[in-house]
Amino acid sequence: MNSFQYVEDKTHLKPKGIRAAINLLSDGASIPFIARYRKDMTQGLSETELQSVKEHLTVFEQLNDRKEYILQVIEEKGQLTGDLRRKIESTLDKNVLEDLYQPYKSSRKTRASIAEEKGLAPLAELIWTGKVKRLQDSVRPFLDEKVNSQEEAIQGAKDILAEKISNRVDVRSSVRDQFYRYAQVEVKAKSGVENEGKDLAKYRDYIDYSERVDRIPSHRFLAIQRGANEKVLRFTIRPDDEKTIWFINNRINTNSGICGKLIFETVEDSYKRLIRPSIENQVIAEVKEKSDRAAVEIFSKNLEQLLMAPVLLEKAVLAMDPGFKNGCKCVVLDSKGNLRDQFIIYPMPPQNQKSVSLEKVNTVLKEFTIENIAVGNGTAGKEIIQWLKGEVSGQPAIHYVSESGASIYSASAVAVEEFPHLDISYRGAVSIGRRLQDPLSELVKIDPQSIGVGQYQHDVDQKMLKGKLDEVVVSCVNRVGVDLNFASKYLLRYVSGLSERLSENIVKAREKGGSFHDRSELLSVDGVGDKTYEQCAGFLRIYNGHNPLDASSIHPEQYNLVAKMSDVAGCSVRDLLQNEKRIGQLRGDKLLEKEIGKYAFDDILKELARPGRNIRGEVEPPALSDQIHSIDDLAEGMSLEGVVTNITKFGAFVDLGIKENGLIHISQMSSRFIKSPHEVVNLGQNVKVKVHGIDRERGRIQLSMNNL
Repeated sequence: MNSFQYVEDKTHLKPKGIRAAINLLSDGASIPFIARYRKDMTQGLSETELQSVKEHLTVFEQLNDRKEYILQVIEEKGQLTGDLRRKIESTLDKNVLEDLYQPYKSSRKTRASIAEEKGLAPLAELIWTGKVKRLQDSVRPFLDEKVNSQEEAIQGAKDILAEKISNRVDVRSSVRDQFYRYAQVEVKAKSGVENEGKDLAKYRDYIDYSERVDRIPSHRFLAIQRGANEKVLRFTIRPDDEKTIWFINNRINTNSGICGKLIFETVEDSYKRLIRPSIENQVIAEVKEKSDRAAVEIFSKNLEQLLMAPVLLEKAVLAMDPGFKNGCKCVVLDSKGNLRDQFIIYPMPPQNQKSVSLEKVNTVLKEFTIENIAVGNGTAGKEIIQWLKGEVSGQPAIHYVSESGASIYSASAVAVEEFPHLDISYRGAVSIGRRLQDPLSELVKIDPQSIGVGQYQHDVDQKMLKGKLDEVVVSCVNRVGVDLNFASKYLLRYVSGLSERLSENIVKAREKGGSFHDRSELLSVDGVGDKTYEQCAGFLRIYNGHNPLDASSIHPEQYNLVAKMSDVAGCSVRDLLQNEKRIGQLRGDKLLEKEIGKYAFDDILKELARPGRNIRGEVEPPALSDQIHSIDDLAEGMSLEGVVTNITKFGAFVDLGIKENGLIHISQMSSRFIKSPHEVVNLGQNVKVKVHGIDRERGRIQLSMNNL
């Protein structure tokens, strides 16, 4: 099976689209570029479908690389037969591949190899084939200076057979199937934990807990593994040992009498000593990988919602990083996010300088004509908002902005480069304000793993997590498009076809020669060749440039098509933009559609109707309840408003404006059945909830969206 057949079998996508995608990927095209500008070649494959093609293509290539390594190792040992080669080359199952490799992978001494060195392999064969009539008679020829007793000889023969059984592909596959179908995850408190004074509170729900391995949710398994890593819990995964041993024995043992008894004992030893530990480790690794993928998928959806959050473009902002004793750090950002002023106020206890603080805030709002205030959602955030709502003049919109990762940005090399002379305490406020103005442009400066949305992001495979999150950032940046004349190098590096070096070169060219007036000027930037230009040009915007199409997502390679469309419409390209009447006339032109390509034709018409449109929406101030200040103010049945701050597989966390976030369990999100919380809520969404339960001792608040 070749790579195309493998991908087709795994994805069930259109064969023509798969072939085109594989060829384009092999030629170095990015997924955003293929998804946007090569739809007619791929028959409209989406980014998600293209990513699936790429992932399965990678799996196939990695499997082939592993096969080549295994074949080389076995061949160097002089043990590669034609039949074994065919089995290795034909398998598409990585577990079966490793089972085939199992007998050849170890060069260390084992109990079986030691027994073989003592010459006991023929005795093992006699027992295996059932040719032993009297045990003493069969064993006697094997007693010598290396084998001192009948017991030693029999044990050696059984060791040889135990390894032989454990190396059988059919046996390992059967046991693995038993694990996946019937095994239980069994969890206990680690021995001596309570005596050592370790806190078991957060793992209370998992002590003396068991669940079928094929049914355990990803978040539950990751929680159990975290408890094990913290040496609070211990867990095993295994099927019913007795049934599994009988299952193996009935599969391979056709002997009766003394040989049947010996082989059964050998099966039991092989399973407990060799097969079970190996398969258990393998199953744990695969369940972990499955759980990681589920967690990473949740994290990636959350990150996408954060990056694609509504924007407050072209508006000045007063941003506040709130605090009590150390004051509230404030910065003024102009409509482009440039720092114009910074100061500190102390309206909260213990200083309580409310009047002085209010005077300063009102002065700044008037001086810089500010209509929007961004307040970080950390310590004292709710109190600052309540104070501002009651006192500040001009009725500015007050926004509650997530601080997650802001402190990491403040101390990062990126922040130092941007604000080398600004105190670190003010950099966090800058990040908060810019997140309100344009979340995407600001959050790309922070490692996605530090943004803090998702479940168990520090417990999952970090390489897998980083790869997936980078994909999300690239997808979002290219969907939105980037202003070539104002984008930072940190944003530009995620544009299709651009690297970190090329992004720096573009910024340097901009600083040296001024603004770009035409997309084609990119070709004069050091390192930008025809291939790079092809990949990036359509995602870069130039507003008020020489060509109005440069402000749209229409690619320069399509400009001649637009010119042809304008000729058919009987007007100039500039007059065609946003001219719904003329664009409507073009929609029915089937000859033009056939010439250009259905997908490209539709995309161009949509962009001509709304060139450079904002696809992220406008920011709305959050709704937070003013009636509560701590968990002690809550009562079951109370109705509140809050903001969704995190979404997991099992529910969504809501900021109520107090220290503790509330949890809406997935079962409390809708009266209908839903598979994922993302079907109902989005990050940053204002929601109305009801208090469903309160655990003050553990600081847990259960919320419901039902029956409001």
